[in-house]
Amino acid sequence: MRVSGSVPGALVEAFGATPVQMPAGEMYNALQTGLIDGIVTGASAVNDFKLDEVANSYSVGAPLGHIMFYLVMNEARYEGLSQEQRAILDKHTGRGLSQKGEEGWNALAERTLLALRDNPDNTVIDLTEEEVAAFTEIADPLREKLIEDMGAEDVLAAMTGN
Repeated sequence: MRVSGSVPGALVEAFGATPVQMPAGEMYNALQTGLIDGIVTGASAVNDFKLDEVANSYSVGAPLGHIMFYLVMNEARYEGLSQEQRAILDKHTGRGLSQKGEEGWNALAERTLLALRDNPDNTVIDLTEEEVAAFTEIADPLREKLIEDMGAEDVLAAMTGN
């Protein structure tokens, strides 16, 4: 299974599959040629990388974590901006930008899933409560261990609003 990093890789391994890390731009060809059997990704990547051209089976609902995006800037470059430029940048970043990004990402994912469901050539599997519970039973302890190992309790608290 293609994964995007070590944390999803640990999850995939815990589920009994072999994680393969590769750049997102290689997913299409890797699926098409059989180099990989599947991908752990958000629904919008199906659209972004035209994966629906080389895949026709999608499982939805596994508790595999959250995708996070960051807007980062070199500190020296930021400090080199005028006070006015920094004020504009500060006003339009932070939680507001994060929330807009999440809303846009979720909207694209919803549109992508609708299109996948509308295509009669596709099989979209919505996991049952029992199947989600089976994934959760494996994923939750691993998530807790990874958070503890990384010392990321504050990140989890921020992500969950606690």
